[in-house]
Amino acid sequence: MAKAYARVMMVIAVAALLATACMAGAARQAADKKVPKAIPVDIGAVCDLSGPSTAFGNGCKDGLRLAVQQIKTAGGFYIGKKRYVLRLTVLDGRSDAAASVAAVNELVDDKKFRFLFGADLSNTALQMAGATKGKNVIHISAGSSTQSVLGTPGYENLFGVVAANPQWIGSAVPLLKALGVASGKVGIAYPQDATGTSVPPIITKILEAKGYNASTYLFAPDTSDFRPLVTKMKADGMDALIVGNTTIQDLPFARAVAELKASKALIGVGGTPNDVPLKVAGERGSPFPVPYGYLTSQPNMGQPTTNGLKAFKSLLVSQTNEDPNSIFATQVLPWWLEPARMLARAMQNAHTVTNVPKIRAALEKLHFNFYIKDYHFDQNHIAVYGTDYATVINGKVTYTYVPPGS
Repeated sequence: MAKAYARVMMVIAVAALLATACMAGAARQAADKKVPKAIPVDIGAVCDLSGPSTAFGNGCKDGLRLAVQQIKTAGGFYIGKKRYVLRLTVLDGRSDAAASVAAVNELVDDKKFRFLFGADLSNTALQMAGATKGKNVIHISAGSSTQSVLGTPGYENLFGVVAANPQWIGSAVPLLKALGVASGKVGIAYPQDATGTSVPPIITKILEAKGYNASTYLFAPDTSDFRPLVTKMKADGMDALIVGNTTIQDLPFARAVAELKASKALIGVGGTPNDVPLKVAGERGSPFPVPYGYLTSQPNMGQPTTNGLKAFKSLLVSQTNEDPNSIFATQVLPWWLEPARMLARAMQNAHTVTNVPKIRAALEKLHFNFYIKDYHFDQNHIAVYGTDYATVINGKVTYTYVPPGS
């Protein structure tokens, strides 16, 4: 009797387990059925995938691709009961203004995309912004030249992802002091063209407000031999030299400074930290003759300064083959990955993926915290986030975090 009872109880237990398993399976199937199919929202990008700006274009493409993948992996985003993901289309701007504008027109006018990313740099940014001016398109652009039109009539839907110039250029004074130049005459050299004039005048105002005597020197955009210019700056008795605003000009300028020993310190101005003094030292077989600094408009991923940047560096190392010190790394996060995620959040907050004015208003109000703390846009739609400046003294590189508004 006892054995029979045990057998019955075992059968009941097994049946209960099978029933539980069946119920769990049914529940999973029901849950799966409740997850709505993801609806793609098209976003377009014009990235320089060929020509001299390819490094920047690859960062544009891969940063946006990474953001789209992260949103998809997280399950997309919901508006009511509908689930959405971003779907990315990238066209090659070919590092050329005319080609970039043609690509913008294809995406916006022909394909009717309402969300556009690009340009990579100032040399095509204003022309691309002009192609979306007055149109019902949210345009998120790099290139500090866009700051000359942001916040003006016709550009209400344009957002600039290069950090506000006064924010990162404001670190010029502490950087000079870190390099040992607390006062005196500072020479600022920059290209004589429409895209090279937005940053240096701000540097001049900041330096003069702090008691420095600032002078500006212009050079042709295609200059490769800076010895004549540096010779003049040396003759004028400059205590420190600043050159901007691209890494293309920074290296030959630094070679001339090293050859002529033209000042007490040198500062480069541009988008990313680089190893210019270390390159020159390697070429000459001797240390760079003066302390060197670099003003940067985005965080450095090689030596991250916050927990969010450290997390992003780990992501880069695990999911890409890129060097965290590269242009790709320093620009993917603040220029492309973070703003793409912000656009998705703005859609969610606005409860629409089609109403551009509502999404723009939501983007204007958004203070986003993901990899970068409190990423947002100011009243003119210029990005505000923490940046770095780099110092190189006797072969040692140090990055110093500059918080927003400092």
